[in-house]
Amino acid sequence: MVLLLNDSGITCFQGRMQNKKILIIGGTRFIGALFTELVSKTRHNIYLTSRKISKWIDPEYQETIERENLKNGLLYNYQFDYIFDFNGYKPEQIIDFKLKDNNSKYIFISSAWIGRPSIESKESKKSSVVGALDAVSYDYTLNKINCENKIKEIYLDNGLIVRLPIIVGARDPHQRMQYLIQRLLQNSNIAVPK
Repeated sequence: MVLLLNDSGITCFQGRMQNKKILIIGGTRFIGALFTELVSKTRHNIYLTSRKISKWIDPEYQETIERENLKNGLLYNYQFDYIFDFNGYKPEQIIDFKLKDNNSKYIFISSAWIGRPSIESKESKKSSVVGALDAVSYDYTLNKINCENKIKEIYLDNGLIVRLPIIVGARDPHQRMQYLIQRLLQNSNIAVPK
């Protein structure tokens, strides 16, 4: 499956990958919701675990559960070809799902904020770049780094980390576009990852 992002949205191409068992973690908001909508139109067996129900997936294939309780959920013992994780925010939320085989992948959607060298260093609290972040952004970034490290530890070569740049759009629950516009109108600084 290939996802192509362009001005008119995201297009999903199935290619040779047919009838795979796919788990989406957190696919009911923003990017995860759009991804869920797209893959629901393919021939794959799509499962979803989230705090909300998605209109795109048959309720029989959904589990409404808090992230912290996934190990106790019904889908935890299934084996999947692909797992797309859109909402891992703390390393203790990353658990060892059973992948189907060596070709299976755990795909973690992370953030481009992490790619900044000042964030990744242990001395980062003293960094001027990090100093510009508020405490919530700083904690979010460090937690994402720790999630990525845990995925590397658990899934080794079967883990794939995707660091998305700043994403804005109509379904954004964090209202990033409004924030950026407000900062520009106030002539305030905006930290942008490379």
